[in-house]
Amino acid sequence: MLGNLTQEVANLTVQVGHLTEGLTEIRYLVQEQSETAKRQAETAERQERNIERLVGIVDRLIQDRR
Repeated sequence: MLGNLTQEVANLTVQVGHLTEGLTEIRYLVQEQSETAKRQAETAERQERNIERLVGIVDRLIQDRR
């Protein structure tokens, strides 16, 4: 009986270890995704500014031709 209990505790310990590893991996992936989303947002903002500048340039060129 004590041997079975000891084995079950050992099995639970192994499973908790696997769970901890999985949670650590999930935490890492979430952090990585957060950083990727931040970089994408920064890129989108730069693209928006560039597009606005290009629109301004085109508008000026059109006005100069009139």
